[in-house]
Amino acid sequence: MRKIFNYSFLVVFLFSAIAFIYSMANLSETSIGTIVFMMFSCIASFIFYIMTEKNASEETVTRGYVTLWLLAGAVILILFMSSCSRYVSVDDAANGKARCGQSLK
Repeated sequence: MRKIFNYSFLVVFLFSAIAFIYSMANLSETSIGTIVFMMFSCIASFIFYIMTEKNASEETVTRGYVTLWLLAGAVILILFMSSCSRYVSVDDAANGKARCGQSLK
């Protein structure tokens, strides 16, 4: 079963890496969200691939889990910070009317 997971994560990593490279080559047709999603899926699938290798040590698996938790925290932080300044004009931010930008006076 572990071998199936290892190969499936390798396939997901290869597809997401190819999609990430393709999206970086066509920046005019790709949104930032798609690029970020491809980057995080590429990183996460590679970490899972390393964690499910046949001779992976317990330390490798532990480091993989810690890295995945850090990535999840970074994604949550990015989502929270991007929701604060969404749909806020420069005048609203300068006048202190932004939801999260109250200190921008």
